[in-house]
Amino acid sequence: MNGSKLLWLVGIALAIGFLVATCDTPNTTPEIKDGLWWVDGEKTDVPAPTASIMIVNDKGDRITHLDLRIDQQYTLYAKGPDSKELTNILWDSDNPNIVSVHRMTPRFAVVTRSSVQIRVANKDVVGQTAIITATSLEGGNTLTEAFVTVTVYSDGRDRENFIYYYDFGAVGNGETCDFIAIYEAHREANRLNKPVRADYGATYLISGMALTATIQTNTDWRDAHFIIDDRNLASPKIWVFQITSRHTIQPLGNTVTSLTRGQTNLGRTFEHPSLIKVENNTIRRFIRHGSNQDSGQPQQEVFLVDIHGNVCPTTPILWDYERITASAIRPIDTEQLTISGGKFTTIENHNPSGIYHNRNILIERSNTVLDNFRHYIVDDYAASPYDGLTVRDAANVTIQNSYFTGRRLSIHGTYGIYAHRTVNIVLRNVWQTNDITDTSCWGIFASNESKNIIFDTVSLSRFDAHRGVHNATIKDSTLGHAGINIIGSGLLTVQNTTIIGSNRFINLRSDYGSTWNGDIVIQNSVFNTIGTTATIIYGDNDGTWNFGYQTFLPQTIMIDNLRVIDTSLNKNDNALRIFASFNQATNAQFPMVIPQEITIRNLIRDSSFKFIISTSNRFNNAHIDIY
Repeated sequence: MNGSKLLWLVGIALAIGFLVATCDTPNTTPEIKDGLWWVDGEKTDVPAPTASIMIVNDKGDRITHLDLRIDQQYTLYAKGPDSKELTNILWDSDNPNIVSVHRMTPRFAVVTRSSVQIRVANKDVVGQTAIITATSLEGGNTLTEAFVTVTVYSDGRDRENFIYYYDFGAVGNGETCDFIAIYEAHREANRLNKPVRADYGATYLISGMALTATIQTNTDWRDAHFIIDDRNLASPKIWVFQITSRHTIQPLGNTVTSLTRGQTNLGRTFEHPSLIKVENNTIRRFIRHGSNQDSGQPQQEVFLVDIHGNVCPTTPILWDYERITASAIRPIDTEQLTISGGKFTTIENHNPSGIYHNRNILIERSNTVLDNFRHYIVDDYAASPYDGLTVRDAANVTIQNSYFTGRRLSIHGTYGIYAHRTVNIVLRNVWQTNDITDTSCWGIFASNESKNIIFDTVSLSRFDAHRGVHNATIKDSTLGHAGINIIGSGLLTVQNTTIIGSNRFINLRSDYGSTWNGDIVIQNSVFNTIGTTATIIYGDNDGTWNFGYQTFLPQTIMIDNLRVIDTSLNKNDNALRIFASFNQATNAQFPMVIPQEITIRNLIRDSSFKFIISTSNRFNNAHIDIY
């Protein structure tokens, strides 16, 4: 080693105290290797001082090189050669734009302790390096420095292909509201058409601000936890997330001005297969009776058409429309959108007004899958009523491998999943987190004006169709205390399903006329009853109320292999009825249409007692076969 370099090295050691507040880091970087000094990468013959300090990790192991992730914070420790803990240490980075020394302000400030935290200062420095220096200020004229070379590597985030909440400022600590960052991340993802990922282990707090994040790209929430704090809401009608299509919604306009029930073609073409919504607000349907009596809803429905205007046979037009006062064409997205993962916890609002809260997620995009989703409820005693996760004006939506918590009874019914004007919605492998027989919990699922609802391997407290469903299938499932509450038309199929904690296997809702204009099939199922009497198909309609439509009892009923666990029932044949009496007056103003055919095969009570068709003689004219 030449004399000038050695002289420079000794000078640095003698002058370090004066340079603390005024000097920049020299361009040359000395280091110790094999007990010798190296300068500018050249080996010298100058022995390193034996009093040199060491930089160690939290285990006390000496380190000279460190790989640091972009999102990682790391603690360095300085110790003497005898493992003495040093307290008066100068820490520095040769490039604070790459790796910064925590709390080093100004740059050469003295940290009077043995450890320091370092972190990446710039997110765009993958593959770059920085050198961290520790200098002892308590060694007199003895040069006591140590160096760690830090290489910055990826944090595991694939930014080329994904958008991350982290990159928009999300902290994910469960204490700082991250919703603006989440909103901005999805807005950018929609603009770039890139999928979104949450960070593993993050907890995102979402406050009650008046903001909705729109999702139009695949989103993977992984195991992140989202806390929806509704205790202080700007409005109860602000969705947290809204899943929408990129397609433009347009009205039918003058191209279609009327429709007839069962019409098979609209007489026009479409650019895409589409979900059509039509309405005639001059006609009222589903005029509710009872404690929640109302004046009904405008006649409306949704159905599918192909590009040639053909109506899908499984989504038939159910009403006549002499005029169409409102309509919408919603093109069906050809690519499936998947939203996966995420644990959501809602801290509920307690607004005494009884206003239904539209919080959580709204799905308005067809061909969407929600997978591996969990939703829990906190502080739901005497809480406001909620619609829950809602699917509206959409087709071919699947909710699968997911968990939901049943909300406790509120001022009104309160739900976890709500389907409104949907076609082909499927719940597959969906479970309730609390007891499905707990009558203090109102329920999970409700629907209105939908077609083709499928429950496949579901365990929930209820299936509920308020304002009608056309075609419903419940298979390989277990339903709790509220059972199957339904009105509508088409085919209702219940297969390999258990109803537990109820005295009604199927309840045809009396507030909408207990109507089912179609057929019911019950196969290979179990009815685990409560109470002293139980009914397979229950309902009540005295014929004095105009519900806005003709009411029907199912036209054909097939019960094939139904086991009735009747431990609580009276020990006689009358304790189990196929039909309720329905309380129809002899000369009812609005009489129901009675069934045409009833077939019962292998209906077995555990007690060996038999059953009766009904306590009413209204079913005597139906053709009944019992095997």
